[in-house]
Amino acid sequence: VKTVLGIAGVIAVVVIIIGGVFYMTAQGDPGKITKAKNCIFGGVIGLVICLLAFAIVTFAMNAFAGNI
Repeated sequence: VKTVLGIAGVIAVVVIIIGGVFYMTAQGDPGKITKAKNCIFGGVIGLVICLLAFAIVTFAMNAFAGNI
C-alpha cells in the first residue's frame, strides 16, 4: 500500500510540474492559462488525496495492531 501511495504521490507532483510548465508557456492565452491552472489544481487535489489515504491506512493498521 505504501508503495502504491508513493507512486501516486510522485505522479501528482509530476502533474503539478507539468501544469507549471504549461502556465509558463501559455504566453497570456486565457485558454492555455485555464488549462494550466486546472492541471495544477488536479495535481494538488491528487497529492492531498494521497496524503489522506496514507494517514488513513496508517491509522487503520495501527488500530488493528493494537498500537493505539
